[in-house]
Amino acid sequence: MIAEQLKRSVLQAAIQGKLTQQLPEDGNASDLLKEIQKEKARLVREGKIRKEKPLSEITEDEVPFDIPENWCWVRLGDVISVSSGKSLTQNNMDKQGEYPVYGGNGVNGKHNDFFVTKDTLVIGRVGFYCGCVHKTISDCWVTDNALIVSIKQKIFNLDFLSLVLIVLDLKSTSVATAQPVISGMRIYPIVIPLPPLAEQQRIVQRLEELLPKTDSLKTDESRLDVLQRAFPKQMRASVLQYAVEGKLTEQLPSDGDAHDLLKEIQKEKDRLVREGKIRKEKPLPEITEDEIPFDIPENWRWVRLGSISYNHGQKKPTEPFTYIDISSIDNDANTLGNLTNIVRPEDAPSRARKIVFKGDVIYATVRPYLHNICLIDKEIKPEPIVSTGFAVVCTPESLLNKYLFYCFLSPMFDGYANDNDNAKGVAYPAINDEKFSKALIPLPPLAEQQRIVQRLEELLPKIAKLEMKA
Repeated sequence: MIAEQLKRSVLQAAIQGKLTQQLPEDGNASDLLKEIQKEKARLVREGKIRKEKPLSEITEDEVPFDIPENWCWVRLGDVISVSSGKSLTQNNMDKQGEYPVYGGNGVNGKHNDFFVTKDTLVIGRVGFYCGCVHKTISDCWVTDNALIVSIKQKIFNLDFLSLVLIVLDLKSTSVATAQPVISGMRIYPIVIPLPPLAEQQRIVQRLEELLPKTDSLKTDESRLDVLQRAFPKQMRASVLQYAVEGKLTEQLPSDGDAHDLLKEIQKEKDRLVREGKIRKEKPLPEITEDEIPFDIPENWRWVRLGSISYNHGQKKPTEPFTYIDISSIDNDANTLGNLTNIVRPEDAPSRARKIVFKGDVIYATVRPYLHNICLIDKEIKPEPIVSTGFAVVCTPESLLNKYLFYCFLSPMFDGYANDNDNAKGVAYPAINDEKFSKALIPLPPLAEQQRIVQRLEELLPKIAKLEMKA
């Protein structure tokens, strides 16, 4: 993200001396370093500290970038030392204590005791937070998951040193094991830039001005990213909703009225009942004004799903069959997946009962919010049998099955199927056959159904490409 890149650039510029002006009155960091070395030598002579093994001289090859003339390069071990914190488990912490407990991830609890008595830095020592840097307050406890930083002399502004350690990415110096680990021996040889103290303070002040702006940009970027990711789905929902409201296509007088289409559909269903191909259904209740969710064009009609569709019933398989259950559906693309589940009759699950043919729409009535919906758009061999967890919806020839498929995908139908009054159950909410059959469908004339489907098949693939990029 741009904000993260900008923040890294700002921090890098800070430790290269590019954010602040170098002033003659600051003096030279090398003089400060010499004074510190003199002080250390005096303390060794007086027996107050032990003489340390000297670190190797810094070579030109080790210097990663140019720094101002009054800065100097030092090894981390020349200016700081680290020691491990003390063991303290979560169980042994006193959660009512007043002193913060620091680990590799910063403050992770409270305790009634402390052993660190001044502000300092801690570095994550092991595991996921290995190399993370945090500033402590005085009077705190540091666990053995972190290293405590001690500055050998008054050579560093604590905030500036924190900045340097963050830029160094100390985790990259860890021992590569299953649990990454860092120690003083790993970090002491690292070469770092040392500005005069006065300039360190100016750098910290400048960063206090700039970093909140990069953090604000990061927040804005995150919000934009959420919007960009959500936009294609919202657009898809809007397009489908516009389609079922008659706002995606033009209404033409030549299309006629959906009332006439409804009569044709009823005639076709009556014929199928007479021929014994489908069962006669119970009459559905009249549609009341209170049920109608939105206005539709004058030549459309509101109908109940059961009045314009039917199903083929159920059977117990007697031959090997292709079993279609929830796992057979790609609910992102709303298509059939790989139909490799060929089942022998003796192995048939008890739910393998519903008859389905090419052209039918199947709708998972269990957990309908998962949108396991698809159109059976091909001949399937051996014959397919669908789980009773689906509604199988067949349409008379005078109604486009694809239009009905897109109705099922619309926010209008999704809202109905997932309404608490319709989808019952907690872990596995489901809409039963009666409620499903009573769902309202806006019915356009057949010619407009064709135009709607054609328009959706132009728009939805383009939106799908946007979803892939999001």
